[in-house]
Amino acid sequence: MLEIAALAALALAAATVGSVTSFGTSTIMVPVLALFYPFEAVLLFTGIVHAANNVGKMTFFRSGIRWRLILMFGIPGLLVSFIGS
Repeated sequence: MLEIAALAALALAAATVGSVTSFGTSTIMVPVLALFYPFEAVLLFTGIVHAANNVGKMTFFRSGIRWRLILMFGIPGLLVSFIGS
């Protein structure tokens, strides 16, 4: 239980710093988590925090979403990134 609370506190701190400074989530989380977990798990945890943080930002700033911009750049960007990978 203490481990989950420590992970949640780390994720919250990293996401807060990342939101305020526009970088930092990975910079904070990866080195700390790498001390305790295998690298694959570290990447998974960091990816989950990034995804949750992005959903939170989209929810918070939903009134400023420009759907035409997402359709013109976001969707093609996703498709090309999958093709490239």
